[in-house]
Amino acid sequence: MMALAGVEWLFAILILIVFINRYVFGTLLRFWDKRNAPEFSRDPVVWPEVAIIVPVFNEGSHVLQTAKSFSRLQYPADKLSIIFVDDCSSDDTYEYLQEVAKTWPWMQVSCCAHWHRTPWRIFPRAPCRLRSGWLHRPA
Repeated sequence: MMALAGVEWLFAILILIVFINRYVFGTLLRFWDKRNAPEFSRDPVVWPEVAIIVPVFNEGSHVLQTAKSFSRLQYPADKLSIIFVDDCSSDDTYEYLQEVAKTWPWMQVSCCAHWHRTPWRIFPRAPCRLRSGWLHRPA
């Protein structure tokens, strides 16, 4: 009977520790968290130049969906280069790439990678779809 009372006290102490950790310290940490400050969420002063090079091979219409997701990126257009590189596809991928070039003239279509002199180079696969804020905070 005595051991059971000790277990109950231990359980009560553990519940108290969890409660204090969750609701007291958690509230204090949220209050002191600097990530909620307005200066933390502002845009950078200087945006780096970024080249997104998308290798494609027999992707077909998927390149249209990929290009559409790239067109929604929230990033300065003068700092962003998007290049689709076709690796001699044997299907109708090149025709879809020509449609991409007509729809979004600032996206480039190439048969070989022209390496841009940008600090960041990103190589996603062609059937990917990016959220609009994906490149906004690359950290």
